[in-house]
Amino acid sequence: MNKLGIIGALAAVALMSSPTWASEQAQNTDDQASTVATAPSVTRVATSLTFGLLSGRVFDAVGAIGGGTDTGDLGSKSFYAGFGKQTGEGKSAGGGERRIGVWTNVAYSNIEDDLSSTAYDGNVFSVLVGADYRVSDRFLVGLAIGYENMDLDTTFNRGSIEADGFTIAPYAGYVINRYFTVDVSGGYTDLDSDMSRTSPISGSVITGQLDSSRWFVGGNLNAHYQVNRISLLGRAGLLYATETQDAFTESDTTFNPERDLDLGQLRIGAQIAYRMGKVQPYVTGTYEYDFSREKIVVGAGQATPSNDRSGFEVGGGVRFALSDRVSGGIEGSTHVGRDDFSSTTVSGNVRIKF
Repeated sequence: MNKLGIIGALAAVALMSSPTWASEQAQNTDDQASTVATAPSVTRVATSLTFGLLSGRVFDAVGAIGGGTDTGDLGSKSFYAGFGKQTGEGKSAGGGERRIGVWTNVAYSNIEDDLSSTAYDGNVFSVLVGADYRVSDRFLVGLAIGYENMDLDTTFNRGSIEADGFTIAPYAGYVINRYFTVDVSGGYTDLDSDMSRTSPISGSVITGQLDSSRWFVGGNLNAHYQVNRISLLGRAGLLYATETQDAFTESDTTFNPERDLDLGQLRIGAQIAYRMGKVQPYVTGTYEYDFSREKIVVGAGQATPSNDRSGFEVGGGVRFALSDRVSGGIEGSTHVGRDDFSSTTVSGNVRIKF
């Protein structure tokens, strides 16, 4: 081999062994840290869940606004019209009372990916506690604190992920008129993750620990209308989140560089409810389109993820009014329409007004 050939070969070896080159190459997921293949999907699930729960509680707080009889603090003759009247909620919410509301929301999700190169299954548990204040008859502000816990078995690398963290999230709701409201929220989540995988070569268990942080911001425009006992809701919203995963070294000295994960999501939903005195059953559906998201890359010869951008959340539930100050609800939903991914969520909430 001539001198130019030797130099070229050495340069190629050096380039292929550099961290930048290695990070850009497809690698078999069974020899990667558990978060590499799961992170884009898990970030979407966790962020969408938190934002969805928070948006629901803000909407409950401002009600379907407009002036009259509902479980919302600001009142409405549209979405919640007449709901809970038997308990004395026929008073206008424009008075000086009940400006403070406190609430809690608990949710449990079972999530699963059944593609061989990225397969995992497990659960996500979330709890949010919030308090808000009605500044005026049209404007409400509040703050929520949350806890998130995730436990996954990562089949693709015979490992697991256990993660938990805390969220702080301010929010606000505003009444445009009796038919339209807006809600906005944002938040920060600090997460700690412990993971494991089994080496496909030696069969030994490799462990790692990861610190990460997630920011999100989003908002919805809500439209609502009442037809006799039937309540109709339409909602269009945007959600953006970014998660930074710190660099870490696994127990076998494998170095994993820092990663940034972005999610931008368009959400369009509808809900139909039927008023039955103190209870209000409903069905609901939300279309999600990820206009920005991270792709999952696998090794040569492995099953290729579709990295699809859209899916539907469909479900139903019931709201209830225990008194003129206490209300709540229970809801169940399932996610459909994304290749190889499925999830089922059950949640419940209670709100108290002072």
